[in-house]
Amino acid sequence: MQTLPTALRRLKRYLLPAVVATSFGLAPVLTLAADTERSAWVEPTGPYATSQNPSFLLNMSAPGTVQVDLTSPTANSVLYLTGVTGSPVLAIDNNPTTRHSRITLSLGPGLYNVIAATQDSGLGEFVLSTTLGTLEPCVFAYTNKDYGGTETRFCKGFMPSVINDSYSSFRVPKGAMVRAYQDAGLKGNNRTYYRNVPYVGDGFNDRISSVAVQNFRSTDFFMVIASDTQLTWPNCGDPKSPTGSASERLSEALCLLEQQKDGGLWYPHASKYYNEYLKYYTSVIEKSLRSTDSVVERFGGTIINGDLTAYGSQNGNLTLFKDIYQGIAYDPILTGVLPIGTPLPGLLNSNLYVGLGNHDYDDNVKDVYSFYGRECWAIYINDCATDMMEYMVDQVRTLNPARFDYASRLTSTAGTRRAGSFAYSWDIGNVHFVQLNNYPGYTARWRYQTPSSSGQYYVTPSHTWLRNDLLGARALGQKVIINLHDWGTARSDTEFMDIVNNTSLYGVSAIYSGHLHRSAGRVQDLGVGKAKSYRSGAPHVGTFLLTRQVDNTLYTWLMWIDVLGDGKLYVLDPKQISDYGFASVRLNMLAGDMTGAKLVLDTKSNFCVDCFVKDNKAYAWSQTLY
Repeated sequence: MQTLPTALRRLKRYLLPAVVATSFGLAPVLTLAADTERSAWVEPTGPYATSQNPSFLLNMSAPGTVQVDLTSPTANSVLYLTGVTGSPVLAIDNNPTTRHSRITLSLGPGLYNVIAATQDSGLGEFVLSTTLGTLEPCVFAYTNKDYGGTETRFCKGFMPSVINDSYSSFRVPKGAMVRAYQDAGLKGNNRTYYRNVPYVGDGFNDRISSVAVQNFRSTDFFMVIASDTQLTWPNCGDPKSPTGSASERLSEALCLLEQQKDGGLWYPHASKYYNEYLKYYTSVIEKSLRSTDSVVERFGGTIINGDLTAYGSQNGNLTLFKDIYQGIAYDPILTGVLPIGTPLPGLLNSNLYVGLGNHDYDDNVKDVYSFYGRECWAIYINDCATDMMEYMVDQVRTLNPARFDYASRLTSTAGTRRAGSFAYSWDIGNVHFVQLNNYPGYTARWRYQTPSSSGQYYVTPSHTWLRNDLLGARALGQKVIINLHDWGTARSDTEFMDIVNNTSLYGVSAIYSGHLHRSAGRVQDLGVGKAKSYRSGAPHVGTFLLTRQVDNTLYTWLMWIDVLGDGKLYVLDPKQISDYGFASVRLNMLAGDMTGAKLVLDTKSNFCVDCFVKDNKAYAWSQTLY
């Protein structure tokens, strides 16, 4: 006997094509669907059975007469059914005057290919359904940039051999994702792509050895947002006083605990310890979101909003950051973070979207004429800041950014000139994310020298680039979330706030930032119908944010790891957090009052994401995505 929820889920699947057709303003197609995929045409391609049009794998586990339907509100559709490799063409519905195509055909058990095309190179959403078998998305990989060279079709459930270390671009249909790994067997450094990728970036070009294809729930996904990983910065490095503000008193107390923990967590080991905790719980959340629903993935990646390091590349700060968050040297058991027997998380199987903060570059350069930055001990001119810029540029280029405000050119007198605000943006589903780095009006210029080149960096304000970027995103109907490091300075920037406050034109819904470590959980509402700002804190105080973007609603939770205590993960009640962040609440915790801190995970438990959402909606800040 079916349970009511199971019966309702199956009924929803069966009736979805009719419901969608009605919502599109078309006559409902009353068929019982065994499986349904919703996707979109994103480039004008025409009525051709080529890789430019979305492709899906039809898996028939038993023989039968199957009916495949393609419905669109915007384009006259063309439907192909072919052999699994794309040939032969078994059937086609090519009626030039209808937005609904149908193929009915008797098929034996096996794998087949379904291609959704259009008569008139139309764009927009469509729904594909089948009465028998299952449908899975496919992506195409190409050996050259811009979808050139040899192509390979990979589908969930049909994975031919990879042309090792050869791929440069991918076509990814809406509602799907592809994860590209640098090692065979789905191992090693990786990137996840949610849309077409004209170039995977120098860091991944001709370095891909295995791929995985999966559905992605683009209307309901999660992100981890952190800041101020600041390797190698300890609690004892923050401003502190036993009689000062709540923030200063908290730093004093945490510094004492830091000195007492396991005989003393001293520089630089303290910072590594805290960041390994953040990496561990991020990995647990990521894997839980993958395992709770084997049909789709729901984790969109991790954002770190500035101050990745304490002093740029000085003393191995940058190397340590990369080892923990992107390398294979990560081993929390050896540093005593996790109990013996706890499975190691390994590499994050998701994207890391980084921004730079004052500690990464501003604190490490003085001006264009300086040979050494103010806090940088280096062999080459302004090396600590230059290394951070090079790392970020290389990282961004592998993430398939929507736009990147950076240009490099060789001059006749000053070497290579690298200029721009270095802001960038990326899209996941219908959400447009922007990374502005330090703050929007930040400017700097300095000379750099490396063993192989020399030149100048010109960091410019991001206002003009931001306006154009957001206008482009809004023209596509996307929701906007901005990330930056120093919200205090950004909020005093009149030109930036003109953009933020013009919701009808630019559509900024939320701003996430860091910089002030003990102000984690400070939320500022900019007014009715305007954005909210959120601060995430830092690993050495144990805080990060977990967000969920579901349809037009954004949920944000303040998560806290008891890094100097039991090592467990808690969610904090917003009602207990003051207007200036969680410092007062944390002081109460140190005094034994855990009101407002709810345990959600210890280091040996599985994190049930759906349970967490159900049980902790009252602990989330919620708002509309405009």
